[in-house]
Amino acid sequence: MYQSDKINELAAALCKAQSKISKAEKNSTNPFFKSKYADLDSVWTACKGPLTENGLSITQMMGFNDNGDQVLITQLNHSSGQWMRSLIPVKYECGGGDKTNPLQKLGSAYTYLRRYALAAMVGVGGEPDDDGNEGGEVYQGEQELLISRADVTFLLSEISKCDPEWAKKAMSGISTRFGSLAKMPFKYLEAFKEEMAKNRKVENA
Repeated sequence: MYQSDKINELAAALCKAQSKISKAEKNSTNPFFKSKYADLDSVWTACKGPLTENGLSITQMMGFNDNGDQVLITQLNHSSGQWMRSLIPVKYECGGGDKTNPLQKLGSAYTYLRRYALAAMVGVGGEPDDDGNEGGEVYQGEQELLISRADVTFLLSEISKCDPEWAKKAMSGISTRFGSLAKMPFKYLEAFKEEMAKNRKVENA
């Protein structure tokens, strides 16, 4: 966290704003995992009015840190000139079976991070439940736990028992979101198993 020499006026204004900031509505649905989350517009709707009324504004832009890494810069500004700033590294992957345009990946990464950074900076509740796969799971956290090789083998075996059309769409979706099945985050494993179970081929009597 970076900030101006003094933030007393900013802190007082933010305190007043937070007393009026409402919880962001979870108005979007993750199409693959069926989870509900508050998108960027919903987070802005929850905080924009109270921030403006108290002389506060937010700027978010692309930039680089001292190490040359690409980052999202989120800055909370006060009319007094005081400010607070956060920097989040932007990580996204393109390669393997992923045919997504790299610029689309980059844009999705920034949208995904802008939502979290904005909500964290001003204290908006109602953040996404588990929509980390949005934009192709473009933000890969340093501690992201992926499924094991054994899990990959199991899923490939089980998906062959599913409806062919569903299996084709499911694998295409995984390729688009994660790059490959081996890069699927572990937190989605059980949800995918449940979807496979629902789409098993019906055996002839």
